[in-house]
Amino acid sequence: MAAWRLLWLPDVVEVLISRVAMYVVPLLLKDPGCVPVLIKRLQEEATKEQIDGEAADVALWAELEVLKFALKKMAPEKLVGVSMNEIERGIRHSNVEPRGTAFDALCSSLKSTSMPTDVW
Repeated sequence: MAAWRLLWLPDVVEVLISRVAMYVVPLLLKDPGCVPVLIKRLQEEATKEQIDGEAADVALWAELEVLKFALKKMAPEKLVGVSMNEIERGIRHSNVEPRGTAFDALCSSLKSTSMPTDVW
């Protein structure tokens, strides 16, 4: 199962970075195992050395979109090992898009009453 994820992962990351996350992510969450892999790849994309500031912001936004949908649709035990540090980073971001998406992700967990970050 994990091997076939590597086949589609680069294309999905490219689509997410092109800002169409709201159309792609719900379909991806049908395979809960893809969330940690996808988030890791988006983090790698955001920290590439040749990436400019705007592209890094878009990669952070895409990662936050994945987290937001995952928190809304998936049980917390399926997200064990997924870092929620990006939510805190997004809330403190100067750009409004990552900040708004991070706040939405922070408030979107329907499966738990605990906060995904200690930012408050």
